[in-house]
Amino acid sequence: MQTVAVLGLGYVGLPTAVVFAHRGYRVIGVDVGKVQAVNAGRSYLKEPGLGEMLKDSVARGALSATTDATAAVEQSDAVLITVPTPVKTVLQTSPTYAKP
Repeated sequence: MQTVAVLGLGYVGLPTAVVFAHRGYRVIGVDVGKVQAVNAGRSYLKEPGLGEMLKDSVARGALSATTDATAAVEQSDAVLITVPTPVKTVLQTSPTYAKP
């Protein structure tokens, strides 16, 4: 089974991680503040069907979350980065959330 790491479990990352897990991938989600909720199978986003898919994916062992980005990346075949990219000035983004 291929493993995907999803860095950032917000409005983009959590649904992405859940769909990959639902489709048969092993997913390791990485976040600094949402790990406990994800590992408990609790969705903090209001998306139709997301809560049930999350709970099922965690129960099957297809999805887990951690704060250890290095370990998640090392264990994965692919990495998706879904963190905010704030804009400092016109057309200039800040890598603040993407720094290790």
